[in-house]
Amino acid sequence: MGHSYGDEILTRVGAALTGSLRETDVIGRLGGDEFAVIVNSVEAADAQLVADKVLVAIRRQGVVASEHRHAAVSGSIGVTLFDHESDLDAEALLARADMAMYAAKEGGRDRIASTDLDGDDGPAVHGRPLSSRRAGARR
Repeated sequence: MGHSYGDEILTRVGAALTGSLRETDVIGRLGGDEFAVIVNSVEAADAQLVADKVLVAIRRQGVVASEHRHAAVSGSIGVTLFDHESDLDAEALLARADMAMYAAKEGGRDRIASTDLDGDDGPAVHGRPLSSRRAGARR
């Protein structure tokens, strides 16, 4: 659809992410169409709620239309948890989140997957689609 549409989509997704997060959370664009979010001081259930909120916001904001074209945007979100006692560095944490994101894509896109940091063989990935109640909220 061209660079201008791509730029508009990235701007809308960035706005959706910013609007879904607290002032204490951190967002950054890694490149291309990938963003990273650091949500401070949350447990697994809360991280899942934040990811759900972000995915719904992306669906709502990520629509670009013109006279002849229309594009709806969805997201694939990879979640990994860590605490201050973790011996993993930033690169390892990002790699685990990336693995989870690819699992979400492979699971059908437009969903969330998370990693389990306790596994010795790497993260165990558990993906799930949004519930039908939330999925209907995008219209």
